[in-house]
Amino acid sequence: MHFLKKAAVYTAVVAAFLLGSTAVSAADIQYHTVKKGDTCYQIARQYGTEVSAILNANGIGEKDVIYPGRRLTIDANAKNTPNGNYTVKRGDTLHSIATSRGITTTALKQQNGLTADRIYAGQKLKVDQGSNSGTNNSALSNTEIQLMAKMIHAEARGESYRGQVAVGAVIMNRIKSNLFPNTLNGVLYQKNQFSAVNDGQFHNAVPGETALAAAREAASGSDPTYGALYYWNPQKANNSWLNQKPILVTIGNHVFAK
Repeated sequence: MHFLKKAAVYTAVVAAFLLGSTAVSAADIQYHTVKKGDTCYQIARQYGTEVSAILNANGIGEKDVIYPGRRLTIDANAKNTPNGNYTVKRGDTLHSIATSRGITTTALKQQNGLTADRIYAGQKLKVDQGSNSGTNNSALSNTEIQLMAKMIHAEARGESYRGQVAVGAVIMNRIKSNLFPNTLNGVLYQKNQFSAVNDGQFHNAVPGETALAAAREAASGSDPTYGALYYWNPQKANNSWLNQKPILVTIGNHVFAK
């Protein structure tokens, strides 16, 4: 009898614990109905969670567009303190962590003394939003960031994240150069400079989270091209004038030159 009483008490405690856990878990789940103009980045900031958590919870890819009216699941358990230490989870990348915290990948690497992109589950990373707002250190407005992201998407949506930052860096380098217009609009709409403008892809582009993050990073000064003013895909473009330019780096399908 004594053993049976103990077993009954143990069973009751376990049951209460499980019921309590279920209630807490359910309370931690929230839902967000997408409104016009929403992005995963904005929604993640609103709920204090991560872009990667929203993407994973809803089966959304980085390049997918979220449409108004869609109901997204928001898992509060994925929250981390905006400033302080972040514990890397399986599937995280420096890019996804930086994007969810509104800073650039370069800033995140600098804060943690990282020279490579490799991270591992359980690793503690310092995340300080104050050192980089994730928008820019330049004169670009948020509207201009969106515009540059459209060009990045139109010109390099099939490229890696680094390749997309590189296209944004060329745009920024042109703004600073005396050889090109000194405004974003001037650079983007300069005649015959971007094939995506000529064929209409730029005007119809809907940038995803990757292109937006790449635009923010390029606007903040990240430049994997080492100062390039030109880029092209040698498999698609055969221009004798461009071919005379000294190539600085090749990233994905694009070569970058000055």
